Amino acid sequence: MGTDLSKTNNSKYITTDPSGISRCSDEFARKLFDNYDLDRNQSIDAEELVKALTQLGQNMDDAAIEKLTSIIAVVDENENQVLEFDEFRNFLYTFLNAKTDDIKSILFFSYDWDQSATIDQNELYLILKRLGCTVDKEQINLLTKQVSDNVDNTFSYHEFLKLMEKLGVK
Repeated sequence: MGTDLSKTNNSKYITTDPSGISRCSDEFARKLFDNYDLDRNQSIDAEELVKALTQLGQNMDDAAIEKLTSIIAVVDENENQVLEFDEFRNFLYTFLNAKTDDIKSILFFSYDWDQSATIDQNELYLILKRLGCTVDKEQINLLTKQVSDNVDNTFSYHEFLKLMEKLGVK
């Protein structure tokens, strides 16, 4: 699906489940964050991220840098152009799993904050708000009933893609 950092020597810290979703342990995320927060300001900027990913064996060509920039724009919740630890942890999850050139994929993994490989109604509300949609909880409930097959009112990756297509998100 996304980038395979698990092929690095850090594979004991990055796991991939049978469905292909990769997750980074909190311990490893913290270690990376502390190692690459070069100025020790409790945040990582794009330059520090490029260094980190390069040292992890990622080819940081133009496409990878474009992906990195797209993901940062979504996971940077406070829009301060840097990532604090929770944003960085979310960045890693998104970078590992999202398709490079697909905003729907980036949105799914960026807003799956609990890394459950599903989007719940609150996460969906935030995604739609980010996309400029004006929706309320009742409309979210209706969308969920129309698209989600899950009894817990969550969207799998494929259900989310179907919903985004239905809403006209390219």
